[in-house]
Amino acid sequence: MRKTKSAANKKPKNQPLEEVTIGGHSVFIYNSPTRKNGKEYPGFTLAWTANDSRQRKFYSNLETARAEAKAKAKQLGGGAAHLTNLGIQEVSEYQAATQALRGYPAASLVQVVHEWTACMDRLKGAGTLLAAADACLADLARIQRPAISIADLVPEFLDAKDRAGLSVRYITECRTVLNKFKAAFRCNIAGITTPDLQGYIDRLKLGARSKNNHRQTIVALFTHARRRGYLDRDKKTEADHLEAIKERAGAVQFYRPQDAARIIANSEGKGRLAVALGAFAGLRSSEMMRLEWNHIGAKYITLGAEKNKTATRRLVPILPPLAEILASMPRDEGKVFNISKPSYFSRFLLGTIEAAGLDSIDNGLRHSFCTYRLAATQNAAQVALEAGNSPRILFTNYRELATPEEAEIWFAPQAAKTNKKTAALAVAA
Repeated sequence: MRKTKSAANKKPKNQPLEEVTIGGHSVFIYNSPTRKNGKEYPGFTLAWTANDSRQRKFYSNLETARAEAKAKAKQLGGGAAHLTNLGIQEVSEYQAATQALRGYPAASLVQVVHEWTACMDRLKGAGTLLAAADACLADLARIQRPAISIADLVPEFLDAKDRAGLSVRYITECRTVLNKFKAAFRCNIAGITTPDLQGYIDRLKLGARSKNNHRQTIVALFTHARRRGYLDRDKKTEADHLEAIKERAGAVQFYRPQDAARIIANSEGKGRLAVALGAFAGLRSSEMMRLEWNHIGAKYITLGAEKNKTATRRLVPILPPLAEILASMPRDEGKVFNISKPSYFSRFLLGTIEAAGLDSIDNGLRHSFCTYRLAATQNAAQVALEAGNSPRILFTNYRELATPEEAEIWFAPQAAKTNKKTAALAVAA
């Protein structure tokens, strides 16, 4: 029997009419007509495999079936076949993830997820992947940052402070502190940690205040390094985390009016003047060493920024006992005291006090001035300006240590210190 043309074009039963393959994924089109009321109607079934299960969809038009077959094969080839079985939230998250990866065409979602899980396994709960990336970048920046040793940084720091016009005394104190620091840390500043610094401060055989002075100078050095780019500009330095040492407020020791009268009576020349400048003007030993005769006027001693510790101009009133002693001194040019070393000046002043048969008190003359001047004026701000100190220190350390009556005797001319009132104070003491 001869086959008709239409019969010859028919595919065997259970064989696909057409096959569409994209990226190794195939969608088959089967001829599947339907019958209704004894009449046959055309129909086509798409079949494909997704998530290990057979999927089917019916179309009445062959062209429509072909177009859908291509779209489905393309979807399967793009790795999105599983979306048909995902919920709305899962589909949304998948689409957001693929959208985020569009700027990285070389990376696939599966690769990104695998890498993320591997990183989290390594971190073991110690932080996030983003934090780890930031730490990595910080390490790279540290490697690329210009390195400088403490030995090279210290002279650079001191030179910067000198060019900024800070006082000679301040720079000298910084040099003393940092030379010791430089000897202890023979490394780059970026390699020094807070525990390293804290251990260094703790080992210093100094009092609490001196240790705090060292700490402040070291903080200034690290701040300079940060500004110059040797340390991270966006973070606190390791020195910033050092804790200030609590200073115990000790009782200030000072001389009594009868002590001053005794020292003045048993001294002469420059020794008597040095005692007077400390006791009746509150000058520090370092300020006396730099004092020149042209700074001493009729009513005030003028200390310029380069002459005092606080790097500010200061007017010190010449009170009666000091005026009396200055009037007896021959005036000269240049420095008042031709002593170049602090240790020599300390011995010179100490010898003058001990010659009067009194024990020396550390900074006793200046402490005495602050004590009696505050008692006389009852004005911490005024005395702070005269002494080159802070009102807080004046109020905390010197308040109510002496009476106004004692202050009156302290700042009286020398002849008045031998009257009966002074003798009565001496007996009471």
